[in-house]
Amino acid sequence: GKAWGVEPYPGGLPVLFAQGVSDLVIRELDWQRPVPLPAGWNTQALCLEKCERSSVRET
Repeated sequence: GKAWGVEPYPGGLPVLFAQGVSDLVIRELDWQRPVPLPAGWNTQALCLEKCERSSVRET
């Protein structure tokens, strides 16, 4: 998986990437990924870099 029209994601393609976001709240996010992960995919599903006061609420 490559993202089209943007720079490559650090570490590969995640499910969700956010950088520099404050007060981000993620709820009820459901994802499925193949096993094994294809080449170029990030092993970390959620990549939140430099995100302040952010939370992930799993249900």
